[in-house]
Amino acid sequence: LLGRKALIYPKQNDNWLVTPNLWGLIIGRPSAMKSPAMKAALEPLYDIEDELAKLYKNAVDDYSFEKEYSEASRTTRFKAVRDLIKKGKEKEAKEAIRNAYFNENYPTRKRIIINDTSVEKLGEILNENQNGVIHIRDELSGWISKISKEEYQQDRSFYIECYDGNGKYTYDRISRGHVHIENLTLSLLGGIQPSRIKPVIRDAISGTGNDGLIQRLQLAVWPHDNKNWQWIDKSPNLEAYNQYKAIFQKIFNLSSQKQLRFRFSEEAQKIYAEWMVNNHKNANCDIHPALESHFLKMPKTIATLALIFEIIIKLSNDDIIQLNDIHCIVDIAAVRLAIKWAQYLKSHAYRIYGGILNPCLEGAHMILARFDKLENSFTLRDIQRKNWIGLSEGTIIQDSLNYLVDYGYLNAADIPTTESGGRPTTHYHKHSSMRKN
Repeated sequence: LLGRKALIYPKQNDNWLVTPNLWGLIIGRPSAMKSPAMKAALEPLYDIEDELAKLYKNAVDDYSFEKEYSEASRTTRFKAVRDLIKKGKEKEAKEAIRNAYFNENYPTRKRIIINDTSVEKLGEILNENQNGVIHIRDELSGWISKISKEEYQQDRSFYIECYDGNGKYTYDRISRGHVHIENLTLSLLGGIQPSRIKPVIRDAISGTGNDGLIQRLQLAVWPHDNKNWQWIDKSPNLEAYNQYKAIFQKIFNLSSQKQLRFRFSEEAQKIYAEWMVNNHKNANCDIHPALESHFLKMPKTIATLALIFEIIIKLSNDDIIQLNDIHCIVDIAAVRLAIKWAQYLKSHAYRIYGGILNPCLEGAHMILARFDKLENSFTLRDIQRKNWIGLSEGTIIQDSLNYLVDYGYLNAADIPTTESGGRPTTHYHKHSSMRKN
């Protein structure tokens, strides 16, 4: 909704300018309720999209009526023009001719949301919607799988260029001809299952998919499963929802004719600069290059969030005067809130990348989550027979079990070779507090 209506300079003197364009991802199992959560959060956005669809339909109906009328009255109108010419009224005749021709420009459909489109069609949509659109997919794995194929690498590059929100792009196609896109502004939001995101992370780490696509999913979250699920049946908080919905409408109503340019206040600038210095230091502290790349893209994300939070604060207080200024200020409250989000998002990034960077630790978590499916005493082979995803290799299972022994969840006992032969076997015994009744 904000798109290119407001931009921010994260520095006081530098010309680095950020478009508030964000890519988000919700990771969770099929039963994690990703879709209902997204649907509830996006409902105000879909309401606006529905209203735009109605306006477009009305515009098309008006266009069809005017075109029919123009064609039906053409003979009469041109007869009137000839009469004016005969009377020597040249100026009036020329004006009548201009009015006699029907405006053939078909109505343009204003969009906010797209779900499935080709790159070529997306280029046309972006040209018709200079403020940008958001690509929403309930299940993002299909999109990622498609653009990971060799024949769609050009599409992948196009989407990557859309991330900054301020680029330009030109493509030439035999079918569509020459198309120049003035503003590549595309936001992205979707859900995905852990088993589907892991190969993508693995490709980014191994280098086969190390083009920065996954690192651009800056608002990626992977909540832990709720082990204390309870039945809840209560009325929604309509007052809170109406306040939430009103902000969407207010941002939508902001004029796109006069682009607002924001900078941090003096105190907010100090806080942001300090965070950015620490972020770069932490990113260079012997972490994997894939995770380092993710963290080094965060300054744009945090500046974007600070801008969005400042606009929400101002609109919530009906502070329209400052929003009408060409140069606006992002203050301390917004930047502090954005930095809290940075801490939150980093914790999720460690989890997302950690499962691939350290599969044994991830395996330990997986075994622990399935403890009730194991007997009080078991072997490595017992786990291998269950064919749990990510726990098929004996070395990974062994190291995962070693983690659980080190942290006191298991005790290990080596059973030596018997008189009848066979290999020595390690039996793992659950700690008394973790055993089945």
